[in-house]
Amino acid sequence: MISDEPPPTTTLAQNWQTIWRSELQALAVDREVADMIDAAAQAWAAWFAVLQAASDSARSVFPGAIPAAGADAPARATAAAAAPDPRDGVVERLEQRVAELERRLAQRDAGGG
Repeated sequence: MISDEPPPTTTLAQNWQTIWRSELQALAVDREVADMIDAAAQAWAAWFAVLQAASDSARSVFPGAIPAAGADAPARATAAAAAPDPRDGVVERLEQRVAELERRLAQRDAGGG
């Protein structure tokens, strides 16, 4: 008997998950898919090697046009200071109060008061 009501979303989600799990399991054992992924990975590696070589040659032809990376990278400008926050004063007062309380506790622990 077919119901007019749709199945609950949990059932739909479980069915969807089951379908995709079986599809991925089938792909995992498919030799053609593995060969295709291997070929794609080799093509990507070759493409990145070409990009690296082009980047290196561009640096030699146009010095300073492409920033260097890693240890060769020039020092960057320091970041601008953060804008003042109206809460900074409150934080500073709290820090002073905590320091005062810690000082008083230290005196008490030392038997000074």
